[in-house]
Amino acid sequence: EKMNKETVRVKDAPNAYGFIANRIYFAMVAEARKVMDEEIASVDDINKAMRFGFNWPAGPLEMVAGARKGWQ
Repeated sequence: EKMNKETVRVKDAPNAYGFIANRIYFAMVAEARKVMDEEIASVDDINKAMRFGFNWPAGPLEMVAGARKGWQ
């Protein structure tokens, strides 16, 4: 609370260090790349679908690009 953070409880499991958000994020990025590689949708359309469909501030492939740039 002092740090203005929320906590979540996770089950203790070998080699699973509680990085729930990271695990889900990387699965989502992998699926977005698969859609792109199979030419089902363009990068722009994948990002638009997630931005407008889920009201995200950035699509999954935009997040990857932003993370690489350090969100500058």
